[in-house]
Amino acid sequence: MLRDEDRPLSERRRAANALQDVATAELVVPLQQVMGDLLLEPWVETEVGLLLARLGHRQFLDRWLQQVRRISDQTPTTASLAQILEALSQLGDLQFRSDDLAAASATHRRRIALTEDLIARVHANWKQPLSDELWAIHYNLACCLARSNNINGAFQALEKSLRAPTIQLSMVLVDGDLKSLRQDPIWPTWLAQQQKKTAPEGAASQESVVVD
Repeated sequence: MLRDEDRPLSERRRAANALQDVATAELVVPLQQVMGDLLLEPWVETEVGLLLARLGHRQFLDRWLQQVRRISDQTPTTASLAQILEALSQLGDLQFRSDDLAAASATHRRRIALTEDLIARVHANWKQPLSDELWAIHYNLACCLARSNNINGAFQALEKSLRAPTIQLSMVLVDGDLKSLRQDPIWPTWLAQQQKKTAPEGAASQESVVVD
C-alpha cells in the first residue's frame, strides 16, 4: 500500500503510520530491498528509512543526519541563513520521528533563536510572515517537550504556538504527541483560558471533545 502510486496519498500515508506501529524484524530485508529502488519517492524513502531505524538498522538515518548537519552546523551568514533554517527544520523532524527528543528539542530551540535574529534584521514587510513561522516552530517544540514529560515547558511552548495562524486549538485537542498535557491536572484550566482567548466576543464557551 505504501509504495502503490495508484492509491490515494492519504491512504498511503496511513499505511506508513501503521507500519511504524506494527513492523517487526521480519520486514528488515524487504525494507532494505525497497531502499535500493532508484525511483523511490523521496517521502517514501524517508518513511522506510525511519522504519528501518526503529527496527535497529540506522545506517540510512545516520547518513541523512550527517548530511543535514553539514548544512545546519555552518556559521550563519546572510547568504547561508535560509539554507541553515531549512536544514534545521529537516534535522528536527528526523530527530523527533526517530525518538531523539532531547536533540530535537535543542534543534527547534536553535531554529527559534535564528529566526528571532532574522526577524530583527529583515525589511518590515517580511517580519510578519517570519513571526508566524517563529510561533509555529513552538508547536514542534511543545510536542518534543510533552513526549519528554517536560509538562510546564510544553504548555509554555504550546501557548506561544497558538499565535501562529496555522496552529489551531482544535489540533491540540487530538494530537497524540500532546496526550500527556491533556492528562495533566492543569489541562482544564489551561484549555478554558485558551478557549476564552479564541472565542468570539460574547460567545459562550462550549465543552470540547478530546480524543486521546
